[in-house]
Amino acid sequence: MEGYEYILDKYREDILSICGVISWNRHIVSLVRKAIDRRNDMIEHYVNKLILNNLPSGKKIILFGCGLDCSWIDVILRTIGVEIVAYVDNSAKQFNNNIVYNLDEIRKEENEVFIIATRNYQDDIAKQLDDSGYKRNIDYIKFSDIFW
Repeated sequence: MEGYEYILDKYREDILSICGVISWNRHIVSLVRKAIDRRNDMIEHYVNKLILNNLPSGKKIILFGCGLDCSWIDVILRTIGVEIVAYVDNSAKQFNNNIVYNLDEIRKEENEVFIIATRNYQDDIAKQLDDSGYKRNIDYIKFSDIFW
């Protein structure tokens, strides 16, 4: 595993420029799976590498879409120390004992970014954010661009 990680790190820029971020993420997911299969203590390291390398640095997170996907995304992000400042959903009122806001009720600060935390409605939410004047990869990202 360490050898594979070394090759990935050495050729990261080439992999990203030739194959794209989705291919890069698949390689990292492969490392995560191998670590899980071997009950390796490197799981957290690889998850950190996968997620933190793809999150905008220094940003606080607003999770949009409070369903099952959001539950495990919330746990993963909190486990690796990412600050989640708010939850937004079009129908939920509460999520894990946190207040859930409607998009119209939230004021995103400059140092915050939305993460669309659902697979099922991510395109609808992206359109909603676009229509509200937010820019993809600046004001919001799809979690599927990072992980799935």
